[in-house]
Amino acid sequence: MPAFARQMHQSQPKIMGPKGAYLEYLRNKYINRNDIIITESYLRSSVQMPNQAVSQVNFGFQTNNNEVPQLQTDRRVEQSDTFEVYGMKFYLYTLTSTTTASLITTPSVIYGSAIPQYFPNANVFSGVTAGISEVANLYAVYNGSLYVKIGATVYYEALDMQNFLNVGVTQQGVAVSAVAVTGVAPATSQSPDHLKEGVTPMFMINGSGKNVLSWNITGNESANLYPNLPITSVGMVRANFMCLVLLGFQVQNGALQPPNTKVR
Repeated sequence: MPAFARQMHQSQPKIMGPKGAYLEYLRNKYINRNDIIITESYLRSSVQMPNQAVSQVNFGFQTNNNEVPQLQTDRRVEQSDTFEVYGMKFYLYTLTSTTTASLITTPSVIYGSAIPQYFPNANVFSGVTAGISEVANLYAVYNGSLYVKIGATVYYEALDMQNFLNVGVTQQGVAVSAVAVTGVAPATSQSPDHLKEGVTPMFMINGSGKNVLSWNITGNESANLYPNLPITSVGMVRANFMCLVLLGFQVQNGALQPPNTKVR
């Protein structure tokens, strides 16, 4: 081991637990690469639900992924980097929107104002589509599965979406006192530790590789995941979104450098 690399390795702080063990593994993996920078970070992909029934939703986590539109609040991995995933979060949200006569819906507020919903909250998703409540349709999301394929390897054929369903004790829109407005909970209380789903095995997103992460409905069905479909531009006042967040370590320049193959 070069003296410089050994000195840098020894000066790194120790982190305990499974996360610390994985970080130590990454440090050893790239110990001879001076241009590698490892930082704890996240990736996020939000997808707006179309004004039609869907059976699959694809997420995008690479900057060179032009198939999935990148929203302002998304965070993607650069082509020169890799992202080592140790956990995931998933939630829904809805934004005030406007709809054109050709049924193209666009949010009229900033994406950063979204309030994450970790379950189909009837006080938030209150629409009706084709006689079926919006909440009933959105529960199809949590009765589906998540598919993860990195390169030629399928890491998750069908990860149960029920793992991401979390109903808080205090729920947004529920009255907590008789005082108008101020007596209504503005958000759903959640425990952050309960919102993260660990991944086993862990997997790596390569900024320049082929990665497929998608939500799939159960069986040969499809679901209307939008609030309601108007005949004219009047009526569609919200847009619904799915959001998948990947938690892990960003490895800057990781896609450009060969790893230490002695480390497994």
